[in-house]
Amino acid sequence: MRYSLKTKYFLYVLAIIITYSCNTNTSLTDSQGNEYQAKKIGKQIWLTENLKLVLNENTYCYNDLASECDTMGRLYTWEAAIKLAAMTPGWHLPTKEEWDELIDYCGNDSIAYKNIISDKLGFDPQWAGIRTSKGRFIAKNFNGVNYWSSTTADTSAILAYSVAIMSNIKKISPHNYPKENACSVRLVKD
Repeated sequence: MRYSLKTKYFLYVLAIIITYSCNTNTSLTDSQGNEYQAKKIGKQIWLTENLKLVLNENTYCYNDLASECDTMGRLYTWEAAIKLAAMTPGWHLPTKEEWDELIDYCGNDSIAYKNIISDKLGFDPQWAGIRTSKGRFIAKNFNGVNYWSSTTADTSAILAYSVAIMSNIKKISPHNYPKENACSVRLVKD
C-alpha cells in the first residue's frame, strides 16, 4: 500500500505524539543538584520523591537529623513551600484541585490509600512525618506524612489545604493545616 507524502508526514507526527504521551517517566534536577524521579499518574505528572532543596529558613530534617533529609526529604513551612516551588521552573506546588484529582484517580477511602502507596502507581509517600510550629516532630513513628498545596484554606491566612497519608489508619486525609507547621512537598509538572 502506498501512502501520500502528506499521509506519511501525518503518521510520523502521530507516532511522535503517541511516543511522547506514553512516556510516563521523567525527572527533575533542582538548583542544588538533587535529582528526583517523576511519573504520570492519571493526567498529571508528579514527583515520586519528597523535595530536599535547602532554603535558608523554615526548612527542617525530621528530628534535626541530616540523614532523614537524605532519605525522606525536607519538611517546609507553607511559606517556604511556596518559595521553593517558585525556584523550580516547569513545576509547581499542587493546588487543592490537583490533589483532589490525584485522590479521585486513586479511588476512595481505603482503596485510595492502597493505590497511592502501591508500587504500580509509583507515588511512594516517603514517611517523612511533620514538624509542629512548636518544634515537635510527629507522625513518622506510625508512617505518616503530610503534603502542602498552594491553596490557602481561610481568609485569616493561618491555614492551607494539605493532604495527609497515614499508614496507621490506612487513609488519605485532605484537611486544612496550620501554615507554620512543616510538611513534605511534592511538585506537579506545569
